[in-house]
Amino acid sequence: MVHQASSRVGEIIGDLFKKLAHEPFQKNQDLMKKYNLPSLSDLSY
Repeated sequence: MVHQASSRVGEIIGDLFKKLAHEPFQKNQDLMKKYNLPSLSDLSY
């Protein structure tokens, strides 16, 4: 029962983070595209 409750709490926190993080990450991605900045994971960087 504790495992089920903690799993549900994790889902709730994960969903909240996804909603909160989407806008800042999208703005960052838009700026990178606008200024032709490569991703840090890009091998050509």
